[in-house]
Amino acid sequence: MIRPFYEKKLTETQLHKHEADLEIILKYFDVKKAKFVFGETEMEITLQDINELFDLPTTGIEWDLSKKVLKEEWKASSIFDVNMRKETVIKPDLENTLSKELGKKKNVDPKIIAALLIMYLFNAFFFSRTSTTLTWDLINACEDIDNINSFNWAKMVLDFLLDGLQRYRKDHPTTLSGCLILIYYWFLEKTKIRNWIPGMEDEKPRFVRWSIKELFNLQKLHQNPDWPEELIKEGPWLEHYYINLSDTEEEQETPSFNNWVSSPSEPRQGRGDHKAYW
Repeated sequence: MIRPFYEKKLTETQLHKHEADLEIILKYFDVKKAKFVFGETEMEITLQDINELFDLPTTGIEWDLSKKVLKEEWKASSIFDVNMRKETVIKPDLENTLSKELGKKKNVDPKIIAALLIMYLFNAFFFSRTSTTLTWDLINACEDIDNINSFNWAKMVLDFLLDGLQRYRKDHPTTLSGCLILIYYWFLEKTKIRNWIPGMEDEKPRFVRWSIKELFNLQKLHQNPDWPEELIKEGPWLEHYYINLSDTEEEQETPSFNNWVSSPSEPRQGRGDHKAYW
């Protein structure tokens, strides 16, 4: 998951999402069924979808992230000072710690950098919360970097998202929690409403192939409110195409990198000889 950022295969424009697009898709979410219902067609986000899009493990240890972690269950942190041991770590503290580690000229620990990068991804994408915080149970899991793939991250990402969607539809909060960006990529994969980015057709994980900027033509949607249903009914998702999971690449060494996302004007770089823990 980290590799595309390190290799600068993503741009800010490519990741720039429109909330109006998400609102259109969420109109079709059925709380009772925990599925998206487009007319007569029911669709759900699956663990395999998440694995193909983000290359997250679909088996292993899991726990309910919606439940509060008891203080006596917290483990000591090798990264954050004991004075910061609160129920959560706020995003600014996480960013500051990551910046300090990346700025070190000696005694650099790649495992700490890898753990902090995964924490950042959790906070910004996979387990995004309204308060932009990261809970202590996720921090402890990230610090156990050698066993990071022993957790069923796909299941926890999906459960956390569905819980956020159900709360949103039932209680109508002002903001949503969960991996909202997953919904954009999932819809693109299932409808092919847009084409892959030229030259990125074979990239893995699959989310790199897409730009989530402006999924819907709002003018066309205004003229035909049932357009999303027609996309689902007629889309090539019925072919049930899946990537060949045996085509995985060899792992390489943990990267430490200076920039997360390249600007649209920067050239895309080829694969390096580095290996991410994830």
